[in-house]
Amino acid sequence: MRWLTLLNSLDYMLERQHTFTEPENVFTPSERGFTDFIGNRLEFSAAFFYRIYDDAVVEELRKIAEPLLPQTVERSVL
Repeated sequence: MRWLTLLNSLDYMLERQHTFTEPENVFTPSERGFTDFIGNRLEFSAAFFYRIYDDAVVEELRKIAEPLLPQTVERSVL
């Protein structure tokens, strides 16, 4: 399956209730003016890495990804 955009990938995860392997480390801000959005999926290997320089885009991604992050996800033991 090809991922056309980051948003398509997040939509796919939300629809299928997939989660990140290390959700607490998905957004990693840098002192150099960017945030790395990096991780992998728990349900199958689909590693990703995005370097984002626009804080507004980072905030939008946080809103979209919120259901997949630790405070909102009930993690089950596999």
